Amino acid sequence: MILKVKNKKFDFWDEFRVSLVYDAVGSVFSFVGLFDSDFADHKDLFKPLSFPSISVEHNGQLLLTGTILTHGFNVSSVPNNTSLQGYSTPGVLEDSQIPVSLYPLQSDKRTLKEIAERLSEKFGVSVEVDAAVNSEMTKKFDTTIANEGDTVKGYLNSLASQRNIVLSHTKEGKLLFTRANVTAEPKARFDEDAPGVSISLKTSGQKMSQEITVQRQESIKGTNAGESTLINPFVPVFRSRVKSQSSGDDNETESAAKSALAAQLKNIKLTIKTDRWEWLSDGNAEVMTPNNIITVKSPNNFIYNDTRFFVEAVELTGDRTKETAVLTCVLPEVYSRETPTNIFE
Repeated sequence: MILKVKNKKFDFWDEFRVSLVYDAVGSVFSFVGLFDSDFADHKDLFKPLSFPSISVEHNGQLLLTGTILTHGFNVSSVPNNTSLQGYSTPGVLEDSQIPVSLYPLQSDKRTLKEIAERLSEKFGVSVEVDAAVNSEMTKKFDTTIANEGDTVKGYLNSLASQRNIVLSHTKEGKLLFTRANVTAEPKARFDEDAPGVSISLKTSGQKMSQEITVQRQESIKGTNAGESTLINPFVPVFRSRVKSQSSGDDNETESAAKSALAAQLKNIKLTIKTDRWEWLSDGNAEVMTPNNIITVKSPNNFIYNDTRFFVEAVELTGDRTKETAVLTCVLPEVYSRETPTNIFE
């Protein structure tokens, strides 16, 4: 694993971790290594609160572009490692509230793309729009109003989620508006009998309902009331959840119900731990990343048939002797918002 600052490469790390998350604007990284206080290049890398821009690579493949935020030093008679941590460049939008210089908080007749560019530019963050969501990104809102204290990411996410758009980031450090590629061909197949692989499944029925209803109340401005109910096929007993639709009109109530079901499906989570970082089944030594489809068969996890899962996050860790990847996976319907088939039947 190589970290680059000002085009200078650093590869002396004793420990390293990169956690790439599909539906996050700030994927995180951490590195541990010795700091040589007499070495000029180390001063650029380890200077506290300098917020340097960095890139992380592995075998020539760019994984992340970001910013160093945290340093940890410890001096004693024995040389001690120094740690540094940070996140991908758009992560600043998650930490920062909308600045008063960009008030008023109301936007009239602006597209989501225009709103995103206006807010992100202040922080030096570029915006990229996936072709799959371009039409939704260029459709104007009549009026949108942020709340005082809203983070930039929180406000943009509230607008994007109404249109089934995911906020993410590119490996080059841009804020990405996208949609999951849930119909893609599987990148790899995992079987519980494969060497160096462990598979675990966790479900939480307490957080799931059989009947999910979203309601929208009629407003004084004349917006129609609306109601939509969906059935969760994973819950065979009656459990109910009723939610209020806080934004959008009655035409979007069904979409809001689909979002509520998708959120519940996140309570079915598959974790795969493997002793390699690369996908191998496609013939290329490409580093594992999120936003990919895999198939999994694991009878001891009650997955008796080859089943498609969406890779939501990949954590790459290692030291001088080993490398480990942990894949966090959910059902593709979490992002497609379609009603799934019960994989346990």
